[in-house]
Amino acid sequence: MQSAVYDWIDRSVHDPDSGKAVVLAQQFGATWFHIPGMAQIGTWVFEWRRPLIDLSDDVLLLDDQPGVEQWARGKFPERRFYRLLVLSQAPYAALVSLNGDRVIPWLP
Repeated sequence: MQSAVYDWIDRSVHDPDSGKAVVLAQQFGATWFHIPGMAQIGTWVFEWRRPLIDLSDDVLLLDDQPGVEQWARGKFPERRFYRLLVLSQAPYAALVSLNGDRVIPWLP
């Protein structure tokens, strides 16, 4: 289950030609719980993977809390920014470019 979500994020936003990305997301458990089929399987994983200590991840996943986007934009001005949204109907999750140029639906 975790690998399906991470794979979708990585293949959607990782682009070696465009540089690194930041994805702002609510708790991992709240994300998988809303994707059909995943809640029935379940997992003990409720938090996103921890970033590397130097924050050099190609796709840096951060908790979407007040002030985090502003802090991350100051720390990583060269990165592309996305927000992971959980939806109540299909496609159930989407990555939205905070530059306003892309919406990437959940496609397992």
